[in-house]
Amino acid sequence: MGCRWILWCSSTLAFLAAGCDNPWAIENRATIFVRHVQAGREDCSETADPSAAALACGAVDPRYARSYVATLLVGNQLVDSDPVVLTRIDIAARGLDGATLLETWHRTDALVPGAPDGASVGYGIATATVPIDPDLAGLSGTVVVELVLTGQSVRGVPAQSAPYQFPLRIESIDCLAPKEPTDPLHPVCILGQDAAPDCRCVGPAPPQGCVP
Repeated sequence: MGCRWILWCSSTLAFLAAGCDNPWAIENRATIFVRHVQAGREDCSETADPSAAALACGAVDPRYARSYVATLLVGNQLVDSDPVVLTRIDIAARGLDGATLLETWHRTDALVPGAPDGASVGYGIATATVPIDPDLAGLSGTVVVELVLTGQSVRGVPAQSAPYQFPLRIESIDCLAPKEPTDPLHPVCILGQDAAPDCRCVGPAPPQGCVP
């Protein structure tokens, strides 16, 4: 699929201009940041662990998925260990030529804790849902998703992340055919996203066990 799991990933892509048109934009972009998009765990659980595996890029198959769900590891550098409540995620998708293909946003209520004792950064998890609208679904290749997170600390300090850019491939993801009909199912966390599903799970009546 052209994407590999890595232990870290860059938060910028030099060929894109930064910034989303957000009427709530604020100047404070030092308190919170997106470290990376988390790679899926076998049990589909989420962990706010900066040493956990990250995705260098994502992949989505519009035949099976109408959105791409990115699990974001978000850092909080606010002094005095003040937790930040995120309220909004702005989303843009652009082609490699810089053309804007999608602009939208959605609400969130994710909490990013303050730094624990002896640390300078606290980490939390936020989920960004990128809709695969007809314009994106008709493409084949890589787009770049840009995310801006906005929120406020518990003490009332406004916070906004710098734009985080993440490559997303729109492509056909082949399914995995079992060697024998009685082989255990090969589950995936989200059908049509990142991992090849079991072929038995993409039919009109998928059996139980396709999702952990």
